[in-house]
Amino acid sequence: MKILAQEIRDVVIIRDSKYGGHFGPNLGIVETTIALHYVFESPKDKFVFDVSHQTYPHKMLTGRKIAILGLGTFYHLAEKVADLYKEKTGIDITVVNSMYITGIDTDLMEDLRMNHGIIVTLEDGILNGGFGEKIASYFGNSSITVLNYGLKKEFIDRYNIKEVLKDNRLDEDLILEDLLEY
Repeated sequence: MKILAQEIRDVVIIRDSKYGGHFGPNLGIVETTIALHYVFESPKDKFVFDVSHQTYPHKMLTGRKIAILGLGTFYHLAEKVADLYKEKTGIDITVVNSMYITGIDTDLMEDLRMNHGIIVTLEDGILNGGFGEKIASYFGNSSITVLNYGLKKEFIDRYNIKEVLKDNRLDEDLILEDLLEY
């Protein structure tokens, strides 16, 4: 336990030194978090922390807490976001190439349910009635947070595609900003 605790502390110090953050709460709860994971079955058993600044060791121990489902051409955006998140936090994100909008792979969804707390959908179509809504509906009564990114249902005449994507938060930096909130 001492070696694991020191490794977690080293990552927290390096990360917070580079990007800023709250050293104290994360460093002060390392052994407690390790003990909780030893005694209880995460993610089946849920943990409640006093403040979100204490959750980084938990996120490190649970690993791939976030999954991004990239539909069609947005799979590459999902990979970019995952790389940026890893660079910024040291935590990997699961990236899934959702090649088909019709139907839901329920086996995959159940696997994601067991190991993830946040599911992100990226789609190149309209959000209303789209792929993201199907995923959100699937996880509707669970504790999983679903963040859907796509286009608003509106007519756009003569547009700059980069501006449209940015207005709909379909930009790697904006998605990363949102994920860092969780």
